[in-house]
Amino acid sequence: MDLQSPIVRFKEPLNAYILHFSRFPLGIADAVSRIPSNQAGIYFWFRAFNYPNQREGFSNALKKDLDSPKFPTRTGQVKPYFEVSIGSSSGISKGKSNQLDKALKQDTFRDHLRNLLNLSVIFQAPLYIGKSKDIRQRVESHLSEASILQDRLSQCNLDIEQTALLVMPMEEHIELGLDDFDDELLYEEIFSRLFNPLLNLRIG
Repeated sequence: MDLQSPIVRFKEPLNAYILHFSRFPLGIADAVSRIPSNQAGIYFWFRAFNYPNQREGFSNALKKDLDSPKFPTRTGQVKPYFEVSIGSSSGISKGKSNQLDKALKQDTFRDHLRNLLNLSVIFQAPLYIGKSKDIRQRVESHLSEASILQDRLSQCNLDIEQTALLVMPMEEHIELGLDDFDDELLYEEIFSRLFNPLLNLRIG
């Protein structure tokens, strides 16, 4: 498995693959075109860490990600009188930042960190989870300028090229025949509760 490839394919589960958007020379549209038409399945959006090789660029990109909000500000009602907003706060102390600067001067540390971050889909929570009868069409709608997902990403100082998409195809769409409930929402409900995606808000 070539972890530097634009498309990383898995032996198990069969036919699953990751699209690293920043690694496609012809851009995101080229990446999305690799998703077969009318492919049903579940998709998981992840943060990708594609830092420059040179020391200063690597250091700046890492610090920007460490300082970025971890989720968009959320607002809700506390009845009967209050509206409450909650946001994320990040960043590291000055002392730790100085130690990080010292460590980042070492090529071996940066190389080791880069290798770990290439595997980050294994140990990070997804940004977003969805299910669709046509994943390519759904992803294209998420990538449109006015999409809710794009707005939530921008609130976390992320652009779409800083993400990767894990696609888990289904051999066929399973019709569950649920009363007054979309089966796609049921999958999203289950996975959202199990995996805590940062940008899914539709739970409950």
